[in-house]
Amino acid sequence: SIRNKPENILLSYCQELTITCLDLWPYFTNSSEGREYYFEHDAHWSRDGNQKGAEIIHELLNYYFFLPNVIQ
Repeated sequence: SIRNKPENILLSYCQELTITCLDLWPYFTNSSEGREYYFEHDAHWSRDGNQKGAEIIHELLNYYFFLPNVIQ
């Protein structure tokens, strides 16, 4: 899909250079929470999208680096 093409390019580049890259796309597309994570007319995150992104990044950082729970 055209919407995730930039992500695919970036992920391929990072993979070639063995750089760890976090792909949030699957977390948003596989969510069944019924929220609108993107604005209607573009691919920018809405308020709910920003919250979801922060929660995902926090979970992953906590998993890898044991960060304290500071997101509410």
